[in-house]
Amino acid sequence: MKFRFLVLVCLVLFTTAMFAAAEKVSFPSARVIRIEKEKTEDSFRIQTVLFEIVSGKFKGRRIAIENYLWDDPAYNTRVNTAMTVVLKLYSNDGKIVRAMVKGYKRDFAVIVFFAGFLLLLLFFTGWRFLRVTASFALNVSGVFFMLIPMIKKGINPVAAILAFSFFSLLATLFLITDSRQKAVASFVGTFSSVLIVVFLAFFSLKCAHVTGFYIAGARRLVSLVRASNVNVNLFLVAVSSIVAAALGMAVDVAVSISSFLSELVKRNPELSRRKIFSRGLSVGADIFSTMVNSLFFVFMGSVLPLFLSCLACRIGLIRFVNFESVSFVILQSILSSGVLVLTIPLTAFVSSRMLGKDAL
Repeated sequence: MKFRFLVLVCLVLFTTAMFAAAEKVSFPSARVIRIEKEKTEDSFRIQTVLFEIVSGKFKGRRIAIENYLWDDPAYNTRVNTAMTVVLKLYSNDGKIVRAMVKGYKRDFAVIVFFAGFLLLLLFFTGWRFLRVTASFALNVSGVFFMLIPMIKKGINPVAAILAFSFFSLLATLFLITDSRQKAVASFVGTFSSVLIVVFLAFFSLKCAHVTGFYIAGARRLVSLVRASNVNVNLFLVAVSSIVAAALGMAVDVAVSISSFLSELVKRNPELSRRKIFSRGLSVGADIFSTMVNSLFFVFMGSVLPLFLSCLACRIGLIRFVNFESVSFVILQSILSSGVLVLTIPLTAFVSSRMLGKDAL
């Protein structure tokens, strides 16, 4: 118990240190002192705003910045007196070389709601909260310091996501589960199904002629990799995003089934492997039935703005489905559901072999 607690503390400290060391660009918060002047051009307005930096190494310094307001509101940050925004600063030898307004300060609202979520988690899980938090922190740090650097170095995104999945599963199951049986059954069920989903994702995206160029954030990624001379295959990125979504679905189901079967055998140690396996399939069917509906609503939330715009433009359903972004989300939802079909019997089978009697 002391060793596991020490591991948790080390993981949290390591993650915090890595995040602190990873900050290479200065994005301090700044408070609006006043709007000094404003002028209008053909298609935009320019505000000259005096800011006081309230965080970072330039805290307390005042700086005047030109804030551009375009016709498209998506790119604008409209400031008012006493409002707090986020700046992007370029500095050299302790001097600010260039500054720009990057957007509204939203981290406070995010932190407040995240803190509320952690309190709920602590209330329902008790001391297990430490394990869950350490697992979450480890996965987040793994994305930033393992997965993304691997892709930036030119490693195949699918190979990178599989390597990340392997180590993420080991760490997560070690921290969350409290028995070897649960960890082994969940790992085998999850990772095996994820490997199968990789091949299904390749096949389905090729058949649907999905290039990956129209998935969320793809165009910005293209512009960034052109500037940095990094070669990123968007099709493989699309496959990797499906694998990542499938991983999250699969591990939840695998842990639920292995935990249920473990408790079932504790109450009835005489259960045969056949009965344990059938009970696992029965519970898995209930889980699958409810999670399919959840995936549908996730899909609706992803494409709702596009769906509304298609209705406004009187675009038909067939044309809507044939949009690449929509086709990709549909395939992602189907494969995320499909991974459950694979995970349930695999996890139930491994659990039955580890827990049940020899007689079938």
